Amino acid sequence: MSWLDRQANRICLRFERAVVWSELSVAGSVYMGDPESPASCTALTSHLSGATTLNQAFYLEWRAFLDGLNARCESQVSGRSALLTTKLVEGLLAHGDTEHA
Repeated sequence: MSWLDRQANRICLRFERAVVWSELSVAGSVYMGDPESPASCTALTSHLSGATTLNQAFYLEWRAFLDGLNARCESQVSGRSALLTTKLVEGLLAHGDTEHA
């Protein structure tokens, strides 16, 4: 993302045999296929409800954190829960095409 140049408003991950992308909006859909022709992509949509605005997301995360403190348990989004994701992304970057990362 950049304020200096026109950029596509999406996150795009390119793998050897697939391209997975999502727009940075509240829709929450993830697509597999060419971002330049979204009509031909396969959409992966979640039926779970959740925040649709930044304020709602902020509120829900803080509420989960405070509820975890009260119950003396870790919230779902914690430093420890991010370790597997970090390891996955580092592995993809180490073994993949870093030119498009």
